Amino acid sequence: MANKIEINRDELMRRVAEEARRYPGQEREVFEFYTKNEQALAQLRAPLYEDKVLISFSKWLISMTLK
Repeated sequence: MANKIEINRDELMRRVAEEARRYPGQEREVFEFYTKNEQALAQLRAPLYEDKVLISFSKWLISMTLK
């Protein structure tokens, strides 16, 4: 099972926007914090990547089960 799993910029920016909405009145500051801080951005990227890995694995497992 060799899949190239990537997080594109749109997915990451949606996640940044979701995080910013968690702080009403400070959305702009939170958005800027994540977009200007690569380490903080990596903290948002990791769960997106993990979700994609799990989805990919689940699809593979289902395909193996159906064979």
